[in-house]
Amino acid sequence: MGGPYEDLSGIKAARIQSVKRAHAVQLFKEGHYEQSLGYFADLETDPIEVMSLFPNLLPYDVRKQYELIRSGMPEHIPEEKAYPSLINFLVRARAALPPLAPNNAGGATPPGPSPADYTEFANVTNVAVFIDTVLLKAYSRLDDSRLASLLRLPNHVHVQEGRKVLMDKQRHHELVLLYRAKGMHREALELLAKLGTNPANGPLGGPAETIAYLKVLGRPQMQLIAEFSRWVLSSYPDDALAIFKEERVPDMRLPSDTVLQHLKQNAHQLVIPFLEHIIHNPSIQERGAEFHDELIFQYLDTVQALQKDRVDSQKKAFIPAGSEPGLLGVTRGKLLSFLEQSNFYSPGRILSKFIHSFQEETLYEERAILLSRIGKHDQALNIYAHKLHNYDMAEEYCGRHYNPDNEESRDVYLQLLNVYLHPPAGIAPMIQPAMTLLSKHHQRIDTPRALSLLPSALPIAQLQPFFEAVLRDTTRTKRNNQVVKNLLKSEKQQIHEQLIRARSRVIKVTDDRICPVCNKRLGNSVFACHPNGVVVHFMCLQTQQAQQQQAALSGSSGAGAKKGGGMMLGSM
Repeated sequence: MGGPYEDLSGIKAARIQSVKRAHAVQLFKEGHYEQSLGYFADLETDPIEVMSLFPNLLPYDVRKQYELIRSGMPEHIPEEKAYPSLINFLVRARAALPPLAPNNAGGATPPGPSPADYTEFANVTNVAVFIDTVLLKAYSRLDDSRLASLLRLPNHVHVQEGRKVLMDKQRHHELVLLYRAKGMHREALELLAKLGTNPANGPLGGPAETIAYLKVLGRPQMQLIAEFSRWVLSSYPDDALAIFKEERVPDMRLPSDTVLQHLKQNAHQLVIPFLEHIIHNPSIQERGAEFHDELIFQYLDTVQALQKDRVDSQKKAFIPAGSEPGLLGVTRGKLLSFLEQSNFYSPGRILSKFIHSFQEETLYEERAILLSRIGKHDQALNIYAHKLHNYDMAEEYCGRHYNPDNEESRDVYLQLLNVYLHPPAGIAPMIQPAMTLLSKHHQRIDTPRALSLLPSALPIAQLQPFFEAVLRDTTRTKRNNQVVKNLLKSEKQQIHEQLIRARSRVIKVTDDRICPVCNKRLGNSVFACHPNGVVVHFMCLQTQQAQQQQAALSGSSGAGAKKGGGMMLGSM
């Protein structure tokens, strides 16, 4: 029924569309750009057709396809008046396009250039490419401050055409944004390196932009990071360290071993700060022995170099390790602290470096710590006693390592006594420190073994404080043991009396006696008697106790679950 009428309705709508379109074209010719492009937007006109109305925005071959609509159009259009309307039209058309996927990892790894970016602009068929590229051109001619907002996010700008526009305008920062949005990191970094090596290039002169760019790259771009960080490491090493200390998500974190080798080759002065960062940073905490060993080696090399630079007068004066003036004291303090605290380095490997690289008369404190790590307490104590002549440090060492439950550490005080009394050839026995040690720590020293180490010519008078301390301690121990013995004896007597009373107790069970739990006769069943004299079936008692325990686990007071102590069992 409605067929002919529907056809007429469609014809009428098409005529209305045609009239509106003609009106929009006429408005454009008359210079009413805002109204004209508003009509085009409402009519959902092909954006390329609208862009063809503007000269010098589209390639000639593309504009030629729209000669009909361009007929009678002026060759020159006032950009200040027309371009704001074009920008609004393109922004509206752009919003109707399917959104691009956001860049991964905050823009560090975009998907890369599209096939359209490698096609001549005149041969592009993707409408989105025309929209974004023409929008870029309009911004560059009217308001180039808006370029960054377009290029910072994923976009369809044609790379070759966009590069040409931005280079003509000397908008290098925006060109870097375009490269980054397209995943063209090499091109972006090459441009930044070219500009950064000349401080006269304004905001892009210097390392800041290159550092900021490299900080957002990650493990997949490690080769690029290594390549383009070299010039920054060479000219601005302190600033360049931020590239490798940047906090990245786990999947993007730079491989520590690769970075370490890169820094050793290009900026050796940054090796220690980098190792300190990856070891002490809570979000990283590298525990590999290779990193902990390397940090110790770097500390040692630095200390060795600084010690050689000290003048002779400074060398003669004794200064505690880590308290030396300047960088030497700071570095040595870090070394000692790290040797004490780290559990992930290889002490045997470090000691081998001492043997081959350092004089025997240097770095005693460090040697002692390493010897303690491999259980050679006697050699470590020998350093404190005979090299450093510091008896307090020797006793502190014993206090840190003494463990009565460990076979290697239970006799550490005895080992110190042996070091005092049996020194290397050419050194007299240290009788007074040995006597002081015996008096202060006799409780941790095996007395018979200690006496066997004493020189036979030692006057007995010098041993008096030791013997007094041992006898006093032995007497106190004996007295305490006697008190404990008497208490245990009394407790045993009380328990024995309780047992006698319990065994002498008589429980009378008759045929008429009822179990208060199940209200049945006790009969010949096994029974239990509560301390208050109540007699129940043994099975009833177990059931009752199980229920009480379950209630206690469920949050009840559980007081009843504890009853039943002193209970007696029996059977008829």
